[in-house]
Amino acid sequence: MRAPLAEAQTLADGDSERLTVAVLGARATMFDADDAALRYADQASALIATMAGVTKDKRGELRTLRARVLLNRGEHKAAYD
Repeated sequence: MRAPLAEAQTLADGDSERLTVAVLGARATMFDADDAALRYADQASALIATMAGVTKDKRGELRTLRARVLLNRGEHKAAYD
């Protein structure tokens, strides 16, 4: 799964496509034992912070995704911060 995600990131054109790849990467690796999902979620957070016109709902979806990744890792306190 990781090779296609890495390739998609390389081929992504613009912030919107990179955001989509990062979100899909976080979802696809959410239950893996390593830090990949958290890295994807953080990448998506960094991208969305620089994008204009992003709705509060979209920002909230991303915060929820990151929290779910942290909960799956057992990091309950960090998930609710």
